[in-house]
Parts: sequence; structure tokens; C-alpha cells
Amino acid sequence: MIILSIADLHTPAVYKETVKECTQSVELQSTVRYFNRFMSELMAKEPEWIPDYLCICGDIASKAKGEEYQLAKELIKQLAKTCCLSDDYILMVPGNHDMNVSGMLEQKEHGGYKLKEKDKDAYLSAINNLLETKSKKRKEDDVKYISSIFGAYSDFRKEFINESIPYFTFPPEYIPPAVAYTCGYKVFEKNKTVFVELNSSWFDLPKLSARNAVRFGDLHIQWLYNEIKEMKQRGYYVVTMFHHSLRYLDLAEYQTRDPQFPVYDNIIDMSDLCLSGHEHGSKSKEPDMLGNTCQYILNGGFYSPDAHNRVMESCASLIKIDPYKEQLTIRRFAKGTDGQWHEGREAKTYSTLSHLKNEIILPSAVSPQLSNMLFFDSTDKIKLYQRIVLRYLGSDYKILETERAGKFKLQSTLEDNIIPLRYVIFLEMERAIPNGRVGRRPCGRFPP
Repeated sequence: MIILSIADLHTPAVYKETVKECTQSVELQSTVRYFNRFMSELMAKEPEWIPDYLCICGDIASKAKGEEYQLAKELIKQLAKTCCLSDDYILMVPGNHDMNVSGMLEQKEHGGYKLKEKDKDAYLSAINNLLETKSKKRKEDDVKYISSIFGAYSDFRKEFINESIPYFTFPPEYIPPAVAYTCGYKVFEKNKTVFVELNSSWFDLPKLSARNAVRFGDLHIQWLYNEIKEMKQRGYYVVTMFHHSLRYLDLAEYQTRDPQFPVYDNIIDMSDLCLSGHEHGSKSKEPDMLGNTCQYILNGGFYSPDAHNRVMESCASLIKIDPYKEQLTIRRFAKGTDGQWHEGREAKTYSTLSHLKNEIILPSAVSPQLSNMLFFDSTDKIKLYQRIVLRYLGSDYKILETERAGKFKLQSTLEDNIIPLRYVIFLEMERAIPNGRVGRRPCGRFPP
């Protein structure tokens, strides 16, 4: 499975109000055109790297204007056409620039903008109601404020949704229909892959937060967790997308000791791979292994301002995922000063397994693909081991615990018993996983 992963297009208006917007619009179109040429040449030479999916991690527009989304739609479809992808295989999430807040801002005395007081109170009421309570009958003003900010993006996302592969939205008691397409998920049966689209921008308004306290909504994640976790246990590979880096997550949702519902923990627990954007730069960050269960990749911007150098930087990533070998390989591309795209650093391969080195010894009758594989997926060891069997051997086999510690039976339910009843011995399990479970404290540098 190959993912073309980009973020932060910052598409400016088509019909420009300023010379700057005019210049940026031409530059972005040129950037996409040269990237398409680069991708065409790469795929011709290395067809094994033709993308299966296009993932866009937010900030698609600049000010969430209708004309910006019209240009963005044209450019995204060009990218997809180059990669021979239909609309069903384009995944995206909203960013803070996909919030239409121009009518809610006023200029500050010493420059910059701030949220008008009357809008601040109204929006806080609406967004708190959205994230903290389930309601089929929301106040009209609450829905009005939410839809005025995210409605343009939601309508834009809907344009890429066809009936051939369903898009699952949240129930109306969680997300109002006017902004139903700000988050949801898609299931691709062919590759047994689930793409989850999350909205991390609910609270990212000027002076509404310190821009380091974004929230997903614990009720939203709880509903989604129940939907996705069961599919992951059945062997589906789960890719979760959002815009903001996880280090921006509000402490209330990052707090791993939350007795009700640990949002951060459950996002990484239900995911095999997380993709985000927001933090610009011409180089994608090195992947982080989070919570011993999930790889996290922070994308650089496809067309993003570098304030320090006062230039627009452009980069993209190709990610090859091999769920059988439990590894992913990343290739990074960047636009040079000559306007052409180039491959940056040498491609690198990373394990998607935990850094804990456990070995599994299996009988010879079992596929060798199972050797040295272990998923840290559940506190229930039987469910954890069963996931290995589901992914590699299918639903015709199951694991049964024996009376002897550390030993399990691999049993075939097929009539012909292709794999006879044998013991599967897991060595050093109790040493590596105290009390039969993996520690859930995050590792890596995100969040701080």
C-alpha cells in the first residue's frame, strides 16, 4: 500500500484582492504542475511506487473562501489524475486555515486580528455544546456559528465523496448535518484499510486559545474508538489523519490518567499510523513510535510560508506500508530553488512494531510470515494474539489459551485441518509485558 501524503496547500483566492494573492495563486499552480511532471517520471521508472491513496492533512484553503476551494478542487484532481486515483481514494482533513472566520475578526490596535467579543462568547457556547454533550436538538444559533466556520470545508469535502465507497460520518447527535463532513472514516475492503479523518481545529481561533490546546472532543473519539477498534482487532490497518501536531493537544485530552476516557491514548491505540501537518518546513519529520502501538508522521507543507527565510517551501512524502513485514518506507520530495522537484534524503525504512523485542516461536506448519511478529494491541492477550492470526491466516483459525503459562494453541476450524492443532509458544512475554499488558505511556517526542 502506497500513500502520497501532503499537507498545507494554503490555496489563495482565484480572483485575487491583492498582488500578493495573485502571485501566490500562480506560484501554487506552477508548483502542482511541476510536481505532477515529477511524479509522472518517477512512476514511469518505478511503477511499484504508484500511490494507492492521496492524503491531505489540512490547510487546503487560505481563508476558507469559496473561490479558494474551487482552485483547490482543480489542483487536487490534477494530482489525483496524475496518480491514476479516483475521488474515492482522496482523503483529507480540515486545518485552521479551513475555518471561515473573516467576519468574526477585528483588527487590533497594534496590528493583527482578534476575535470579536460577541462572537467569542457565542462560539465558545456552541463549540462546548458540540464537543461535550450529545444533542439531537441544538440551539439554532449554535449550529449557525459552527456551520458558518466549517460549512465551506464540509461542502468541499462532500464533493469528493461518491457512492462506490461509503463515507461514514458521525451520528447527528454528535456532529450537526451542516458540518457532517468535517470528520468521519472510510473503509477500503480491498486492502483491509481504514482511513480516519479527524478535525483538530474546533478550538483553533485567534485568541480563543493559545494555539497549543486543540481538542478532538472526548465524546467524538469515544464513539469513533468503538467503531474502529473492533475493525483493527479483525486485522484492518488503520490510518488516522488530523491537522495539528499532537503536541498541541489540550492537557485535558492528553492526560493519560483521565478516569473517564483518555483521548490521546485511544487515538493511538486504535491507529496503526497517524498523519498530520500544520508545522511547516521543507523536510518531513522523522516518524515517532507512540505508545508502543502506532507510528506518527508529521508532514511538512506542500505550499507553506517559511517566515524565517521569507519563501514558500514545498515538500511531499511517499509512504510504502507493508503490513505483513510490519514496516513502512518513506521517500521525501522537495522543490528546489530551480523550481523543480527533487528527491531529498535517502529513503528510510521504519518498523511499525514496538521497540520491545519479543519473539514468537511457531510450529513449522504455520506460515513463516508469522515469525517474529507481535502486535501490542490489547490488554487482553488472547485478543492481541488473535489479531496476528486474523491478519496472516484469516478467520478460519483461532488461538486458545492453555493451562500452562506462556503457551497457546493455534486451532484450525477448517474441515480439512490444514494446520493441525499445535502449541504456539510465546517466549519472554511476562518479562517484556509486566502483568500481561503493555505500558500506555507515550514514547517519542510528541506530546511534550
